[in-house]
Amino acid sequence: MFSEKRSSSRLPGFKRAEIVFNDNRSRITCIVVNTSDKGAMLRVPDNAIIPGTFNLHFDDDVHAAWLSWRGVGTIGVNWLD
Repeated sequence: MFSEKRSSSRLPGFKRAEIVFNDNRSRITCIVVNTSDKGAMLRVPDNAIIPGTFNLHFDDDVHAAWLSWRGVGTIGVNWLD
C-alpha cells in the first residue's frame, strides 16, 4: 500500500502560468501540474534556464517562489510568501 509522505496535500492544476524574473523582463511559459499550500510542481520547457528565485503568475495571482528540485521537463517550487 502507498503511504503519502508529503506534509501537505496536492491539488491538481494543469493551468497556464508564467515564471517571471529579471525585474519582469524575462518570462517563461509553464504549466502548473499541481499545487499545495507550500509549493507547486511545474511543467517547463526542457531547455529553460530557471533562476533560483522568481515570481510565478497564475490564476490572476503572483507567488514568490524558489526552485526546490528539477527533473526532465518539470520543476518543484516552494512558496516564499
